[in-house]
Amino acid sequence: MIKDIIKNVVIWGHKPHTHTHSYIHSSYYKTFQAMGFNTVWFYKKFDYLRLPKFNENTLFFTEGQVDENIPLIKNAFYILHHCKPEKYLNAGCKVLNLCNYVKYCEDGVSFNYKDQGNTVEKVKDFLFYDEKAKAIYQPWATDLLPEEINTDDFCQYDSEKKDINYVGSIWAENITEIREFYKACCDNGKKFINYKGVSDNINKKLVRNSYIAPDLRGKWHRECGYIPCRIFKNLSYGKITGTNSKHVYDLFHGMIAYSKSSYGLFKACEKKEKETNSVDMKKTMQYIKDKHTFINRVENILEMLERI
Repeated sequence: MIKDIIKNVVIWGHKPHTHTHSYIHSSYYKTFQAMGFNTVWFYKKFDYLRLPKFNENTLFFTEGQVDENIPLIKNAFYILHHCKPEKYLNAGCKVLNLCNYVKYCEDGVSFNYKDQGNTVEKVKDFLFYDEKAKAIYQPWATDLLPEEINTDDFCQYDSEKKDINYVGSIWAENITEIREFYKACCDNGKKFINYKGVSDNINKKLVRNSYIAPDLRGKWHRECGYIPCRIFKNLSYGKITGTNSKHVYDLFHGMIAYSKSSYGLFKACEKKEKETNSVDMKKTMQYIKDKHTFINRVENILEMLERI
C-alpha cells in the first residue's frame, strides 16, 4: 500500500496568502497532517545544505511557479501542478501530474495533453485518470476537514445584511462579470466589497456574514467547465452559493443558484437563499462533507499513485 511507503510529505510551494495557489497548498498541508503524515511546508528558496535529508519514501507536492530549487530524488514521489516534468523524469522520480477537472474529461479528452487523443478514464465521479500522461484530473475542494463541517450551523436568509463580501481575485478573466454583478448590487441597495489575501478563517467569517455569496466565472472558465474551490467552501461554511456557469450548476444538481447573466445572478442567489429550508441545507452540507473535502482529494491521489 502506498500509505505504508510514504513516510514524509513535503509541500514545496507558495508563501501563505500570497498567491491563489497558496490556498491550495495550505489545504493539502492541513489535510496530509490530519491524515497522520509527517508533513512540512517550504515556501522559500532554501540552501540545499539546510534541507532535511529526504529519501525515496517522500512525497513532494509542488506547482510550476515555485519548483525551481526542489530536490530531485530518484524513486521519490512528486505531485506536479502546471510543472514541466522533464527534470523529474530525467532524475528517475515517480511523477503524477495533478490537473483540474474540466468538462472535456467526460469525453475522455486529456485537456492538458490533447495530442494524445482520448486517453482519459473515468475512475469515479469527479476523478479521472490519464495513464499515458500519468495525469489525474479532479476539482479542488473546501478547506475544511469533514469534522469541521457542522451541518446544523448554516446561515439563514437575513434581509438586513448590507454587504456582499467577495473573497478572491478580480482580473482580466472575470472583470466583465464582476462589473455586471457590481451594478446589480448597487441597483438593489447592497455594497459589493472585494477581499483577497485573507486567512481561511477570515474567509469563512466574511462569507457567512455576506448578504449573498456568488461565484463569478469569466468566459473561458464557463466554456471549459472549470469548478472553483469557492463553491465547495461557501457550501461547507453553511452558506448558499450561486454561479454563472451552467456546467458547475449542473454538477450540483440544483443545490446552488444559477443565472447565465452575471447581473441576474444577484436575484438568483437571493431567491435561492430565501427558498432553501433547513433540511435541504443540511443535505447540501453533508454532501460536501462526504464528497468534497481535501481528504477525498488526497485519497484519490494516493489511489492513483498505486498505478505508477
